[in-house]
Amino acid sequence: MNKYMEIENALRREFSSGKFISGRFPSEHMLMKRFGVARGTVRQALARLEADGLIARRRGSGTAAQQRTNPATGRLGLLIPDMAANMFFRLITSELVRCGQEGGYVILLGECAAEDSIASRRRNLLRFINQFISQHVEGVIFRPFIDERLHAANQTAANRLRKAGIPLVLIDSDLSHSPSRSNFDLVGINHVNAGRSAAEALMAAGCRNIHFLVPQSCTVTRDRVFGASGSIIAAGMEWDNSHVLRFAPDDTGSLKRLFGRKRRPDGIICGADCEAAALVRTLSQMKIAIPRDVALIGCDDTPESSASAPTVTTLHQPIPLIAQTALRIMRERIRDPLLPARVVLLDAPIVRRDSL
Repeated sequence: MNKYMEIENALRREFSSGKFISGRFPSEHMLMKRFGVARGTVRQALARLEADGLIARRRGSGTAAQQRTNPATGRLGLLIPDMAANMFFRLITSELVRCGQEGGYVILLGECAAEDSIASRRRNLLRFINQFISQHVEGVIFRPFIDERLHAANQTAANRLRKAGIPLVLIDSDLSHSPSRSNFDLVGINHVNAGRSAAEALMAAGCRNIHFLVPQSCTVTRDRVFGASGSIIAAGMEWDNSHVLRFAPDDTGSLKRLFGRKRRPDGIICGADCEAAALVRTLSQMKIAIPRDVALIGCDDTPESSASAPTVTTLHQPIPLIAQTALRIMRERIRDPLLPARVVLLDAPIVRRDSL
């Protein structure tokens, strides 16, 4: 661990113990002497504490501890952008609302529609964040935008909540690009392992030319592709960028070119069940039999995977457990804002159906 992180963690523990009352905090010189480090190292540690609102540093006035006491309002903010456009997002929203209400919270729901422009979605996100702050929510559960063009908006929203002293728990996806990590709690499935499991299931079924359908690139799909490609390469099979299919599942022209190759794909992983179900329909229209000609695997285990014909083998997201875990971590975060950021990654087992 870097020295500045050791200093940061030591000071956080002292905040938790109540050592620093509002306004009183050691000077940079005192911390340099205590920890035996240079001024730059102390300043790195203090910058991280300042970002979390634990201290305030002003030129000419030194460093002061901040008093952070949020009222117990019984309200939580829940923000799942693109909820209406994705079955998984709708299901996780419904379960979070149910679990929150059972836990005695009033859930304030915000939504940014997928069909809105980038600028409109950015404005709506920050509008909801400002509303949550003005309504004195005790915490916010947030599924960041997956569109790369809104990465900065995700960061701005998180920073506003942090400055307001409002805990944030992330669902499904981090704010930072993998393998980096933000300093916020995160609950979801292990996306790298999910990709690995999907590839291994296809290989066990005899597939030797596996592709991954990724209409929209984001941290989640990149992690799944990373897991899948690692397993495929480790098995001695071919993998390169051409195995990542960057077109929509109803793009008949691209699919005809793909299946017109001398070496056709015999296994395809889809990033979501909605994409897998759409691909089933397109391939059926093209007279490509599933799983005889090509096997398919989706992800999320939403109703779309079991309603298609043939039904789609998929990776099960434990939605009730994700919601329960997120609420538990939120309660713990509210009780102790100085806990280290935690990452809880749950298993996503294979649900075998007709497409494999």
